[in-house]
Amino acid sequence: MKFLSIILLLFALQTAGQKDTTFDTIVLQNGDELKVKVLEVGANEVKYKKSENINGPSYAMERSKIFLIKYANGSKDVFGTAKPSNINPGNGQTNEPPKNKPEEEKVRKVYNPWIPWYLQ
Repeated sequence: MKFLSIILLLFALQTAGQKDTTFDTIVLQNGDELKVKVLEVGANEVKYKKSENINGPSYAMERSKIFLIKYANGSKDVFGTAKPSNINPGNGQTNEPPKNKPEEEKVRKVYNPWIPWYLQ
């Protein structure tokens, strides 16, 4: 009986983890991701249903607003190039390389054999 309950628990955990993978993902040009079920990919628009309300209304979006679609089976459709942005949405910092410090702010470390390594 204990063995059967462990098997049922493992099965329930496995199926609960697979629920999210049954939906497609639309990645927009601005980087937003939508969990949807894609119904139709037309010449100018993509029709889909939202994952929160799969039995609800169908929505349509212009293909020019979509960067790519990741399907539930792992395949992808790429529609356009993402616009470059200087802002990294993960941390709010710019993607520009750091500017060099002026010479007076740079500190140069010099190795001195007479000073122990833990004090340098």
